[in-house]
Amino acid sequence: ADTSPHVKLQLTLGDYGCTPCHYDVSYATPSTLQLSILIYLSEAWCRDWGGELQILPFVGRPASVEPKFDRAVIFLSDRTLHRSLPPRGTGISTARWLLTAWIDGGNVDRSAAGGPSLSPPLQRLLAPALRSGAYLEALTESLPPGEARTALLARQRAEIADIENDEELTGLLEGLRELREEDE
Repeated sequence: ADTSPHVKLQLTLGDYGCTPCHYDVSYATPSTLQLSILIYLSEAWCRDWGGELQILPFVGRPASVEPKFDRAVIFLSDRTLHRSLPPRGTGISTARWLLTAWIDGGNVDRSAAGGPSLSPPLQRLLAPALRSGAYLEALTESLPPGEARTALLARQRAEIADIENDEELTGLLEGLRELREEDE
């Protein structure tokens, strides 16, 4: 099997130069992506310009990482919910460069020993309901007004409702929300 890294060079620019909440793997498509590595390449980027990487732990407070030149961020592809926040001020009209590499591995979707008791696929399934505000906000910020944004927001709300109305998940979601409130 090919174990070469997958690499993407990305230029972000403009009012909607951010990304929605996502994992780097999907529960709908099997993946061998184990590790995500982001390297920021914009030398003159200023903190006031926004564009931070926001990491949203399954349960816990979100953390933001400034896109400083030569900074690398490494995380597990199958269990790290993240998004990029919108640029502000001069950052809207300034190019933001990012190099992303993904490394394949053999432990995708396996629970870590001593780690969280919920499997990564179950975490990805529950995340839209558990972090519904962040999901909807990120979609709104990453797309201009129009039919596409309206349709995607409607689909996201429907997915959130499906998860919240699933009788088998109700108690689990309530318990996870209580844990989040305690942590915040």
